[in-house]
Amino acid sequence: MAKPGKRVRKKVEKKNIANGVAHIQATFNNTIIAGTWEGLFYSNDFGETWEDITPDVLDIAAIALRTPSEGYVLDYDGNLYTTTDGGQSWSSQSLELEKYGEMGIMESQDFVMAAIRFADADHGVVVLSLVGGGESKIVALRTAVGGQTWTEEVLLEEPGSLYLTHDGSLLTLYSFLTSEVVALRYLGD
Repeated sequence: MAKPGKRVRKKVEKKNIANGVAHIQATFNNTIIAGTWEGLFYSNDFGETWEDITPDVLDIAAIALRTPSEGYVLDYDGNLYTTTDGGQSWSSQSLELEKYGEMGIMESQDFVMAAIRFADADHGVVVLSLVGGGESKIVALRTAVGGQTWTEEVLLEEPGSLYLTHDGSLLTLYSFLTSEVVALRYLGD
């Protein structure tokens, strides 16, 4: 039994699921989802075994788990993939990034350029660092109807990286131009 205030860590053998892990999220006791350069992998035993659950996308910009069976994947083309069965099947929808013209999700191996969080099956947010055509900005897309419609909010008119807390209530933005950090708290509608 762990003493109050002490962390308990389970040591596991190093597992090579693929080269180049780009995104990883561990949550809900033993559940881990990892986006790599070779696909999307799911573990429900703290990484002891891995299952390839790659949807028809390899260019992963962000991943998120809401429950052990419900998860989301965003690709760099702005397609949001959703699973409700632990990755056995996926549905997809376009976030219609073409409305931003030449702008697209900034690609980086060193910084987080996109994040997804859903509080429940209806209420979610997707945050994107967009660049292209001489422009850049960080935007938040919010939905209250399971992605049927999205409301856009421009958060920063410059390029940067981002961190969105697991519950989606706090967003930290780092500006590449000014080196400033901006923290934003979502207070609800």
